[in-house]
Amino acid sequence: MSSAPQGETYRGVQVLRFAAAFMVLLSHATAVVADRHLSSAVPRWVNGHSGVDIFFVISGFVMYSSCVNGRGEEGAWKRFSLKRIARVVPLYWIATTAKLVLALAVPWATQQSDLSLRHVIASYAFLPQLFPAASPVPLLPVGWTLNFEMFFYAMCAIALYLNRRPLSVVGPAFAILAVLGISFARKGPMETTYANPLLLEFLAGMVIAKYAGPLRQIPWHLALLALITGLLGDLLFDADGANLRVLLWGGSSAIAVAAAVSLEPHIRAHIGRTLLLLGDASYALYLVHTFVVPALAITAMKLGGIGPWSLVALSALCSVAASVVIFRYVEYPIGRGMKSLIDRIAPAVPKGGSAPALSAG
Repeated sequence: MSSAPQGETYRGVQVLRFAAAFMVLLSHATAVVADRHLSSAVPRWVNGHSGVDIFFVISGFVMYSSCVNGRGEEGAWKRFSLKRIARVVPLYWIATTAKLVLALAVPWATQQSDLSLRHVIASYAFLPQLFPAASPVPLLPVGWTLNFEMFFYAMCAIALYLNRRPLSVVGPAFAILAVLGISFARKGPMETTYANPLLLEFLAGMVIAKYAGPLRQIPWHLALLALITGLLGDLLFDADGANLRVLLWGGSSAIAVAAAVSLEPHIRAHIGRTLLLLGDASYALYLVHTFVVPALAITAMKLGGIGPWSLVALSALCSVAASVVIFRYVEYPIGRGMKSLIDRIAPAVPKGGSAPALSAG
């Protein structure tokens, strides 16, 4: 979170980002153990999927700040769009390409059934409406959430282009789409993404960002109680695949994020660089664990000698370690290079000012 209300990084929310990615990791690790019949002793932890709902709320929280800070600047929509592309696309394309290579080289290990050109192009382009009927998710399955994210970013860019407050554009649009999504009897890949009640979770994050100031005035013990309540809702409610997911997991996630914002004045001094690094590496963790977990499961099947719970723990440890390495040596350097490029082709223009001249070099 390089951009947050009050112009600062919310360290508590940063830690929550890591927690969300770690929850998704654990849900997939337990599923892999079950799917590959390594053991029936490890139950699928479906509640870990609620980490996605936390991500969506946090995304709304961060993007509200970006839109408000950029509103009124010349070319703000273009700069915003380029920054979001630079943040999401490079690492996702690298991971998608790795998945494609693996699927072609060792199809038995990836469990990938659709390698049609149409599906591959749609996966790279974040276009679920082009997915074949048998493949409702991208080539890299976790990328379904990024289809939501890119749609949300596009709506924020439209708000900036129109020089309107973000909630005045995104709010009505997502509310209408959510209602339409609930009314659809049958949903294809397009309706599942563009008319889905989960869009309301982005709005929840934006509302939290709008009222971040008052939230920080809430007594710490009430905020802590709210944080525990929100996290328990994500961990205990049975909402996987249910129509009430946005209410149960989305509502719980919104409470948890709002509570983290409220606790910020009390906890930021106690959150060290290691936890912030893990938060920075959360996007890499979300992508890389989809390679690490199956690889370790296949190794365990061939070699034996490792228990199912040990495999889950090892998967978590190796995935986190790999994500930190990828963040430091791949994602972060790419991000710095992309930022320099964006500063050159779409420089920030102060409100009422003019763009600085670009050097010929």
